[in-house]
Amino acid sequence: MYGLENNEFVKQRIAVRKSNLEGLINDVNKEILKFDSIKSNITEIIRNRKSNGASLMVDVSGISNQQILLREKLVNYQEQLRFSEAIRVLQDFVKSGRPKQPKLSVLIGIGLALGLFLGCCLAFYRLIREKYASLVKSAGGAES
Repeated sequence: MYGLENNEFVKQRIAVRKSNLEGLINDVNKEILKFDSIKSNITEIIRNRKSNGASLMVDVSGISNQQILLREKLVNYQEQLRFSEAIRVLQDFVKSGRPKQPKLSVLIGIGLALGLFLGCCLAFYRLIREKYASLVKSAGGAES
């Protein structure tokens, strides 16, 4: 993990990503402030309507929706900035104390049994081969 996090390319990418996200956060904050000032101006115009008497048509239905969308973007950008890392470990490494399988006593037992079986097979093969050779020799000597 140390090698991956301290790679120069990865460091540059993370720095660029963080600076881009910080710029986006600043832009969204400015836009939210603009919406707040527009809202306060509209509220002030509506309150002073009776004394002013001037007519004004403004569609304010989208301002609240736009403001909510900007706040959602702001939260998403802040979250991305907070979790912008080179590597994200999803599960910690677990170091086991002792291996569970294979156990040494089981391996020794299997090795001894297999060795004994192979030894018996080899001894049986040599015994059969000797009997067959002596049988062939005795059968060949009797015919001559």
